[in-house]
Amino acid sequence: MIRKATINDLPGIEDALLRMKRRTEFVTVKVEFERGRKAVRQCISSPQGFCWVAERNGRISGVLLGLISQFWYSREWFASDLAFYSQHKGDGQALMARFLEWAKAKNAIALMGQSSGKLTERVRAFYSSFGLVPIGNLFIGEKPIAVQPLRRVG
Repeated sequence: MIRKATINDLPGIEDALLRMKRRTEFVTVKVEFERGRKAVRQCISSPQGFCWVAERNGRISGVLLGLISQFWYSREWFASDLAFYSQHKGDGQALMARFLEWAKAKNAIALMGQSSGKLTERVRAFYSSFGLVPIGNLFIGEKPIAVQPLRRVG
């Protein structure tokens, strides 16, 4: 079943997103649980937020979180995902269809990302099947070990 999430879904959403995170290149990034819960609550309760879940046997098995915002250089709106995870075949398509319906209703351009480090042809084909086209890739640098204070020269 695909449905709009409620605050009561927060533990199941958190569990699903942690399963997703463990499968990505961000596995070593420390999770700040209260910060994550705040973001999920915002997506659930804000008119500018999107949070739908896939549920199987009473368990959250997929989630799509998103927000709408304006481009920094335009008054145009875009709808972007914060996290997208689906465990069962077909649920990802259903979540994506709901997200695109929501974006259209908000008069927003859908702008989906793929930052797990596993951008495969299957992922490209998935987004393409919804009419989305690639516009670039993500690049990430190493996290600085320590920030050195600037020193005055001379």
